[in-house]
Amino acid sequence: MRRLLACLILLLALPVSSSASAQTWKVRRGDNLTFIARRFDVAIDDLRRWNQLRSDRLHPGQQLVVKPKTAPRPKDDRSDGHPARSRRPPVPQPNVVVGAGDSLNKIAKRHKVTVSDLRLWNQEVTGDHIRPGQRLRVGSFYAVQKNDTMGAIACSHGVVVDELLSWNPGLDRHRIRPGQRLVIFDNPSARQKPPVSPPVVESRKVTSAVRSKMEPSKPVAPKPERPSLRFGVRLGKHAGYAIRTLRRSYGTQTTIDALTGAFDAMVKRHPKGSRLWVLDLSLPRGGPMKGHRSHESGRDVDVTYYQHRCGQRACQQRPLQARHLDAKRQWRLMSHWLRRGDAQFMFMDYDLQVPLYAAARKAGATKKQLEQWFQYPRKKKVRKGIIRHAPNHRDHLHVRFRCPKRDRSCR
Repeated sequence: MRRLLACLILLLALPVSSSASAQTWKVRRGDNLTFIARRFDVAIDDLRRWNQLRSDRLHPGQQLVVKPKTAPRPKDDRSDGHPARSRRPPVPQPNVVVGAGDSLNKIAKRHKVTVSDLRLWNQEVTGDHIRPGQRLRVGSFYAVQKNDTMGAIACSHGVVVDELLSWNPGLDRHRIRPGQRLVIFDNPSARQKPPVSPPVVESRKVTSAVRSKMEPSKPVAPKPERPSLRFGVRLGKHAGYAIRTLRRSYGTQTTIDALTGAFDAMVKRHPKGSRLWVLDLSLPRGGPMKGHRSHESGRDVDVTYYQHRCGQRACQQRPLQARHLDAKRQWRLMSHWLRRGDAQFMFMDYDLQVPLYAAARKAGATKKQLEQWFQYPRKKKVRKGIIRHAPNHRDHLHVRFRCPKRDRSCR
């Protein structure tokens, strides 16, 4: 009995692991940084920094820090024992100029917010005292829609995701729900401005008498701007695919989320399955890319096909016959995008649509869905269906993802 009491006393004297200790995760087969970051609600860059990773390749059994030790109490704590206040997130620049006769109440009604919101965003304002010419921060509230992503919302308002996170404390960059309200401070200068027609210059040789009889000259239409990529995001490494060229692996946040989400599902279902090669997306700033007519705006992706006998290697880019296509697995990948409405078009060889169509029917696709998704069994020249024939696509699949909603600059 005395020994038991002594052991209990020793155990109580030992330090107990609390929330201040680091939390770790043992890597399992099929895990990747994207999956682990979403599971523990952290950023991929934080995982790399906490674990001093030189690459994104993981191996089963590896221990990763997913939550570091809590930082010690800062030195500037108050003497009464209460901790110092946490640093406030960065505030945006003032974006509204007070006019003559304006008041907080009038400004709030004009921008469909409350006076309390204005005081919260402009804490330097005391009471209702504002003066003409003073600049205020005025935000707006955005209701999250179905299929929205943080990247799409940020791009459509001319801001970046980090700014959305700083303006909405406690917001999870990976989990937003329809109907959720976000505070946004628009940045109109970052949006694409419509082209302005150049002024018409008349010839000096025309006399005033002749000019009066001439009809007014029509302005010359400017050349349309080529698509480009704004706020491009580089595709990270993944257990489900290999990247051929890093410089050609940039896309919109919506494209990257749709791509990694589909491969997350594939790796979860086939942890020991073969990988694919991601061939090309876009350049860091978009624009023309050698060897492609598209791939300019971060919405186009080329990937190889799932093939029989690839094993655990990445399936190579080579022209396929219909019998070589692993139609069952290929359909699981493509149906992920189709059922979520992510893909605008998918270009592949017409002959490869035949086994894919059969796999879709076997998987339970309805007649209406098959008609909406497939060009087959219509003729090759009929431009209907999301999955369509395109020349020189026997060795790879070309997916064009939809534009983010409310992003008018996306083409």
